[in-house]
Amino acid sequence: MATIAPTQRRTLRSDFLLVKPADSADWFPFRDVYEVDGTVIRDREGRLARLFLKQTATTMEQARQIANESSRYNIGDVVRTINNPVIALAFLERSYQSRFAFTMGKADPAIGANAWILEYREQQRPTLIRGIGDIDMPTRGRAWIDIESGHVLKTEFLIEDAMITARVTTTFKADARLQIHVPAEMTEEYKPSSGGRITGRATYGRFRQFAVRTEEEIQKPEVPKDR
Repeated sequence: MATIAPTQRRTLRSDFLLVKPADSADWFPFRDVYEVDGTVIRDREGRLARLFLKQTATTMEQARQIANESSRYNIGDVVRTINNPVIALAFLERSYQSRFAFTMGKADPAIGANAWILEYREQQRPTLIRGIGDIDMPTRGRAWIDIESGHVLKTEFLIEDAMITARVTTTFKADARLQIHVPAEMTEEYKPSSGGRITGRATYGRFRQFAVRTEEEIQKPEVPKDR
């Protein structure tokens, strides 16, 4: 008789923040879980947003600690930080393009009237994504791009090595208020060499934009009065 592996399900609700520090050209994603399987684990007070609106020298480190804390709610024995809806967009950034080989694919009208597939494969070492023991984990995948507007409509990236196969796919939609395309849904799948399969689906909404504004005022020194 065949043995059926146990199935575990988990539902998370989180805040997701995408941050570009003033002294950096890169964007950094952070996730902060506030509810697990219907149980509130902290007040939903937007602590990540507050952290960056009042930045200090330790803001980034505090945000990373919050994100690491949230990752422990991922199910399965696969340690992962690539379940990030915008991670594949980084591979299209000009600063990273030289690391990849790109191939123009075919049109895909199922995604959009002007959608074409751009395939990519990471060539340089060390790779952008590192595995356990700091091993190289080369990435390949596809991006569906509207050739008229340049908007990215969908991304997919795949990692395969002796220990695991991982695939993360994100679809994007236009946000009328922000006037940009934002993540709509992300699916993830992991197949460890030890057997089994882990899948996840995340949906995104209620997008907001935060801005930090600083003002400086230089006061003229007082001129002492003649006695």
